[in-house]
Amino acid sequence: MHADPQHIPFLLALLPFIAVGISIPPSIQDWMRGQPTGETLKGMAVIFGLGAAWYWVIFQSVRSKRKQGALTAMGRSLDAWLWAPPATFLVGVGCGFALL
Repeated sequence: MHADPQHIPFLLALLPFIAVGISIPPSIQDWMRGQPTGETLKGMAVIFGLGAAWYWVIFQSVRSKRKQGALTAMGRSLDAWLWAPPATFLVGVGCGFALL
């Protein structure tokens, strides 16, 4: 597999989404066992807030680039910036369930 340096910013931008996805299944498992703590709930709220804010930043950047007439951002098509974060999140959820 060849890793092009041009892809690194795109991949780094997706890391928060896979991290949030991986953290969900263990949290659900804790809640099902009756072990949710205040710290867990606060941590999950912070993580979801940061993930939502990060996606909002990506969305605003794509919208701005489209208004400027650009077709790409950091070497990726603008559409890839919109569908990749939710897809990465779902992959993270799948990995989280696989790790249980």
